[in-house]
Amino acid sequence: MIKTQLIYKIYDEDGRESAYKLVLKIMKNVMYLVVQDGLDEWPGEQAVPSMDGIPKLKDKCIVLTTSRPWKLADERFKNSQIDILLEVEGISDPKEFNKKLLQCLLDESTDIKKSVEQFEKFLISCKLSSISSSPMLNTLVLCTWVDDKSERLAGSSLCELYTTMLENLCKKANAQISYFEQCHLLPVNCFARKKYIRPNMEHIDSIAKAAFSFLFSNEKESSIVFSDVDLTVHLPETSKQFALDSGLLSKRKGKKGTDQTLSFVHKTIQEFLTAFHLHRNADVIDDVISRYLKSHDNSYLDIS
Repeated sequence: MIKTQLIYKIYDEDGRESAYKLVLKIMKNVMYLVVQDGLDEWPGEQAVPSMDGIPKLKDKCIVLTTSRPWKLADERFKNSQIDILLEVEGISDPKEFNKKLLQCLLDESTDIKKSVEQFEKFLISCKLSSISSSPMLNTLVLCTWVDDKSERLAGSSLCELYTTMLENLCKKANAQISYFEQCHLLPVNCFARKKYIRPNMEHIDSIAKAAFSFLFSNEKESSIVFSDVDLTVHLPETSKQFALDSGLLSKRKGKKGTDQTLSFVHKTIQEFLTAFHLHRNADVIDDVISRYLKSHDNSYLDIS
């Protein structure tokens, strides 16, 4: 990459070889930084991009990698290979976070302080304040709000809002476009005019079924955070990978190499997918849910 993206574009054919040798000499004597940004989006067969040709001197080279947790749960990544691990747990100051995002999204003439206040009121009115700690969900909702501010403030349904978030996540894993035909019955009315959902309906149905199965599991401790083995029972491998690629699911590696846990990106997303599964499979209300309510005291509070 150094050759093709830098040296080949800066130097003529006669000076390229000497320039490359100079770069290698510098890298052997000066501390340098290699940034592997978005490793979870790396499509190669190897766990990480090749660093062939780059001097591997530990005291001279620092490799900074950013990735969603599920990629680091890959068994090819050894804990011994990671010197320092920093994990983003959430947004510590939502107001400041929203302010910085809005400064990038809105025109300079816009009153940013007022926009932040309007967005916070919007979250409260839609009962979405809980997502303020999630960088990804907060950003998705904020961008949706900015793109269609007047409609969002007018009181769009939660279903519409979560559908928009679902579509944005689907696009990350599969950008294929297809619309639902008007003559066919829509899975949900909110799916009308959405272009990234129909191509992924098979995965969405499977993931929604898994979300429902875990949320109404008799083992309460695994309803939100569950093991890879348990997920395999409810979700095909292709749909699991889609959920990881899109960000619907997050995987984390524990202290032991085989100790891996998964969860939905946010409990409200799991609840939305569960509601979608209920809508598509009303028979489970009398079957699964009625038995669940009888088996767990006060469990009706969880679904109220």
